[in-house]
Amino acid sequence: MDKLDSNINQPNKNGFIKEVSNHSILALTPDQLKYMFSFDKFNYLTKDGQINNDCYQYKHPKDNQFIIEEKFLYKIVRNKKELGEEERVKHFTSLEMYRDFFCFLCSTSLSYIDAANLRLADFNEESDCFHLTRIKTKTPITIPMNPMSREIFSKYSFKKNAKGKDGIERPNHYLFPRESGNKFYSNQKCNDALKRIGEILKDKFSVMVNVEVRSGKGFKDGTEKEVPLYTKLHTHMGRKTFVSFAFSEKISPMDIKKITGHSNEKMFKFYLNSLRDEVKEEFQSMKAFITDDKFLVPYNKRGDKVEPTKEEMIRKLIDDNDNGLIDDIEFKKQMKELVKLGHKVQKKFHGKKVS
Repeated sequence: MDKLDSNINQPNKNGFIKEVSNHSILALTPDQLKYMFSFDKFNYLTKDGQINNDCYQYKHPKDNQFIIEEKFLYKIVRNKKELGEEERVKHFTSLEMYRDFFCFLCSTSLSYIDAANLRLADFNEESDCFHLTRIKTKTPITIPMNPMSREIFSKYSFKKNAKGKDGIERPNHYLFPRESGNKFYSNQKCNDALKRIGEILKDKFSVMVNVEVRSGKGFKDGTEKEVPLYTKLHTHMGRKTFVSFAFSEKISPMDIKKITGHSNEKMFKFYLNSLRDEVKEEFQSMKAFITDDKFLVPYNKRGDKVEPTKEEMIRKLIDDNDNGLIDDIEFKKQMKELVKLGHKVQKKFHGKKVS
């Protein structure tokens, strides 16, 4: 079973972060994760929706699936009436998809198999959380959305169906593209692609490490030989990265285990099925997952201005706190108000008239 490793990454004499345990799974730093997430040069589309022809410079000669074509049936429903269905197509580069998949693991704590099989209906809009059962341990988990996971979820769920609340059956699409036969790309392909991505971004991922990765049911022994981090990138590093960030934010181990679904502790039988609001707040506002890009457009389809989301308010509060505009006490007070009162507080906070 998974373990929460209590070893902390310590900077060496050169200032680089280096693993100090021979039985630890490597984790990224916040700067490394944000750099990987924001690197969009191998995206299939530019930010304005045009095809990015420059992405082909990152194609490996042996990569026969560099352009991923995702086809799916979309059921059209208007006013609770089914009007038919249409085939839709989305495109990504393989490096783009593997990068987003890995960043999604880092920002949700999900394992490879759970994220690979995640469906749109696993996200609950009312609670703003993912609700699912871990495939490996059969443990129910609740994972709050944060800006990074939301940006990825919005990108890959766009133009897809989830089960509706109106009683009409719709396809419950998988979040990420499928390779064949409704199966996601293998863990080995993910790991190979991550090493390729790491090599492209090696200016940020050349820190030297001497820890071997997890192997099967146990761990390979560590060695004295140091190798660049990008040669060791793998999917399970996502969960360790999430846990590492959570520990750095001083979130309690019990709450971390509740999010990650680790099932080897007897204390889990005493847990409630739902998270406390203040715990959801802590996970949603973790600085490591606050992204630079806005994941929602400021106007809706009719051209009306959209009210700021909770995540945008959280981002503003964090920026104000970092810039010394509000102190820690005021920061915590306003954050609790956002969580407690929801969207009405957002409107009131911005000086908008509460509807």
